[in-house]
Amino acid sequence: MSLKKSFILILLLCMGVACKEKTPPGILTQNKLESVLVDLHLADGLYNSKYELKINYDNLDTDLYYAVLKKHDITDSVLVKTLFYYSTDPKLLNGIYDEVMNELKERNEVLLNQIKALPDSIKDTIDVGLDLEGELSPRELK
Repeated sequence: MSLKKSFILILLLCMGVACKEKTPPGILTQNKLESVLVDLHLADGLYNSKYELKINYDNLDTDLYYAVLKKHDITDSVLVKTLFYYSTDPKLLNGIYDEVMNELKERNEVLLNQIKALPDSIKDTIDVGLDLEGELSPRELK
């Protein structure tokens, strides 16, 4: 199961069984959760690009997931508890995801600006193109 599918399944499970209780011990702050979610989405993007990047590694999704947890010094149970907690307040969870999306958009803009600043001779060797909206899109090399 891919990292994205696993994450969505966990999130849906959390939202489905969450109940209104006191804050359980060991949950992440909103800022920490946002940081973890950003990294999980970046890891998911890498996993989904594994064929384009010619990465032949069977457990890549699992290893990326646990690498993110290790980076943030948390366990999968802490992440699940945190998602359960925040899913009890959908407005709060939506706000967290708004921040995650803003961070990902900012990082994308920085990357696009760095690519645009490269000399054309280097851009031609990068297996990434820029579409009209400034989004990254795959392109074939000439």
